[in-house]
Amino acid sequence: MTVGPILNNLAELPEYQLVLQDLRQAHLDWMKETKDTAFIPEGQLRKWATQYGNEYSVVDGGGNNAMDRWIAAVQLSEQGPDSIPAMVTNLDDSDPVVRYWATMGLGHQGTVAQSAEQKLLVLLDDPSGDVRVAAARALTLMDKPPQALDAFRALIQHQRKEVRLHALNVIELLGYRCQPLVPDLQNRLNDEQYDKARKALESAIETIPQASTPKSRYTRSTWRHNKNHRADDGRWYT
Repeated sequence: MTVGPILNNLAELPEYQLVLQDLRQAHLDWMKETKDTAFIPEGQLRKWATQYGNEYSVVDGGGNNAMDRWIAAVQLSEQGPDSIPAMVTNLDDSDPVVRYWATMGLGHQGTVAQSAEQKLLVLLDDPSGDVRVAAARALTLMDKPPQALDAFRALIQHQRKEVRLHALNVIELLGYRCQPLVPDLQNRLNDEQYDKARKALESAIETIPQASTPKSRYTRSTWRHNKNHRADDGRWYT
């Protein structure tokens, strides 16, 4: 017996493209109205929340049109190779969220975006730990692992637990390319600062040796890590 598809994805049908655009715009409008902080990587969000008093004040603290700038950066990261020059330009932006999404988008392009290599190497020392994680990820996906692996070794010891967790999740999703990091991860098993991220650490150690290919792009439900240890970041795709 042949079993047909259980779901019919209406979002792929040409006759629903205008509806899809309207729904996406409505979602973005709602995020701006409610000052949703989902565009901000966790480590940066916690840092700003301390600075501005709470997470909901972060959007206001980001300056004029902060949400519009972040949305534009996210949308640019979803585009194809034609967006590479604009994303490379965004690597120099003063806003860490814009730099983060530019770095993420370049990582999505893999070796096609190798023209950004030198700037990404500079970002391995970015003031934002989340940008450093994204830069290490991008370089790994561009087959430039030596400096990236060294950056990951430092990031799993970062002073902010959110950045440590971010780095762990990305390392696990990169799979076999992070095999040289397994001893470093094993050395952290008895580290007290990993008490609240023990599962993520153990999962990375268990998963990496078994992974044959990296998971370089993620679903919408895994685009930013949270308290449930979901993986950070990635392209919005279905």
